[in-house]
Amino acid sequence: MRFGRPVWIVAMLAWGMPLAGRAQSSTPMPSPAASLLNATLGLVAVVAIILAIGWFMRRFAGGSVAKGALQIIAATSVGQRERVVVVRYRDQTLMLGVAPGRVNLLQALPAQADTEPVNPGGADGSANSSFLERFTQAMRRNPHA
Repeated sequence: MRFGRPVWIVAMLAWGMPLAGRAQSSTPMPSPAASLLNATLGLVAVVAIILAIGWFMRRFAGGSVAKGALQIIAATSVGQRERVVVVRYRDQTLMLGVAPGRVNLLQALPAQADTEPVNPGGADGSANSSFLERFTQAMRRNPHA
């Protein structure tokens, strides 16, 4: 069996190359500088479109949280990649369990007027100790949450 020639012809047709070759082509070959300029301008146009869409989505996206509406009251690490975070959103105080790929509501806490947002990564450890106290109090109030 001889498959050499028919396979070659089919491959040439599939790639869209003329069978006669480029020597008999009537269209002139563009210069390398023109090709590079064309590719560069195309890339700049695509990047500009992506940036414009990002700006538009950020500017006109509905349903985003108003600046300052969400406050982190306290946070502590309970595992290598897990954290328990107390946040305040408007008039609600929530205890959330945060892990890679999900956030779970652990408990809705009663609103307290004396709680102030703290730096969750505080160097003095005050953020972790106040959180521990609140966490212990919340677990005593509702041990089955």
